[in-house]
Amino acid sequence: MPRIPDQWRGACEIGTMFNTSNCNRKLIGARSFSKALKHACLTIGSNDYDSPRDVFGHGSDTSSTAAGSHVIGAEYFDPISLGAFAAIEKGIFVACSAANRGPDAYTTTNGAPWITTVGAGTLDRDYAALVTLGEGTITFKGKSVYPENLYIYIRSPSLLWSWGQRKDELQPTVTRAKVWAPSGMKLSITPSSLIFEGKYSKAEFLMHVDIDLRGYGMHNSYIGNYGHLSWHHEVNWSHVVRSPVVSAYAIGKFK
Repeated sequence: MPRIPDQWRGACEIGTMFNTSNCNRKLIGARSFSKALKHACLTIGSNDYDSPRDVFGHGSDTSSTAAGSHVIGAEYFDPISLGAFAAIEKGIFVACSAANRGPDAYTTTNGAPWITTVGAGTLDRDYAALVTLGEGTITFKGKSVYPENLYIYIRSPSLLWSWGQRKDELQPTVTRAKVWAPSGMKLSITPSSLIFEGKYSKAEFLMHVDIDLRGYGMHNSYIGNYGHLSWHHEVNWSHVVRSPVVSAYAIGKFK
């Protein structure tokens, strides 16, 4: 085994069933991250060790952090990580977004340990922390925010959107749309007709959806711009629906 690199600045932390003799040229350092747990007045269970040693003995969850596969976007010269580290050295607090685009499922960005990475979560865990800003003049207490029930289904009435034409309106430039509101739902659409001025022109409509859910202990109303229609003269003046209207109720909001 080669000798420990001169640039190594890590530590071999001792603890229960673990001492400095356990670190060698193969395992050059080990740390136990339990200070935050103790700061929250919590204790490590009797079935585990308060040390870098894993009572279950597999160790794969920790060694893979340093000896695992290539991580997309991870590099030594990441400007955000370097800039944040320089700011932290001067006592400047740095918070970055965890982002929403992965790059893969269950992954995040801006994960350098000196950056406070901020993002919404869906785990029922309460990690409270204090953040002090303004040279100690302002202190915030924050924690992860998550929905207690990820999926909420309510049997609300369905929306039927149908296209049809009356005999007196069978013209190549006219298409009639109909909307039926089932029991428990009120619909209104403005304007009542759309006029297209030319090829590929666009027109928008506003649909007001009012669902009476008092039987479920709630009453909601949503007003939104649901889309637009477009038409072209390429094939028999045919009209094209570019944004189909879909209404669904989930997690307290219309989508």
